[in-house]
Amino acid sequence: MAKLVLVALALAMAAAPAWASICSELDRHLPSHCHCSDTSRIGASVKCEVDFLHLDNIGVQADFEPCAMPAHMSLAVTDSKFHIHHTIGGLTFGKEGSYPIPGLSLHIPKLGNAGVQVAFELEGSAREAEIKVGLDACGSIDGHKICGSKVIHELPLWLISGKFSFGHICSAYEADMLAMAEAAASAPMPFAPVITDMSPSSLDGFAPLVVEGLEE
Repeated sequence: MAKLVLVALALAMAAAPAWASICSELDRHLPSHCHCSDTSRIGASVKCEVDFLHLDNIGVQADFEPCAMPAHMSLAVTDSKFHIHHTIGGLTFGKEGSYPIPGLSLHIPKLGNAGVQVAFELEGSAREAEIKVGLDACGSIDGHKICGSKVIHELPLWLISGKFSFGHICSAYEADMLAMAEAAASAPMPFAPVITDMSPSSLDGFAPLVVEGLEE
């Protein structure tokens, strides 16, 4: 049975068009210090090494699954200088904001000591998505919180910024999954021979059943 199902799945996959790539949509919006790799049929990971205002090198990783239910993204920020690895998960469409990175503080001109934050925007849906991921910094001036974007034009430093359409990728994935499920459901079932004639002649060649512990 397992072999028959595998054959059916392989035939369905062979008949399907070539898999589209999430990275093919993301790559055209990425700066040179970021690169994208497809992690699954409907997932991708963008990794960036950022020279943050010439003050520190910060790693940012964004993992996308735009065709998942629900579509979601997770972020990770690393800094070898401060021994930091901080992750943020559960980001879905319709959300935006900034998350401070614990332990990651830098002295920024005009702002003083400021905490680095990862900023993001996720708007729309998988079919028409607007995505932004970047770094910002926030500090305090005269007792008031102020972020680098208010005083330094380089901030926030967007690493991913653009409008994307993953609809054709999601639709192709759903169609292929449906085709494979139908192929598996229609695969022939294996069967074992059934003896319906119990006459002595029909049982020639079958070993007699011996039950231990019974005497004649």
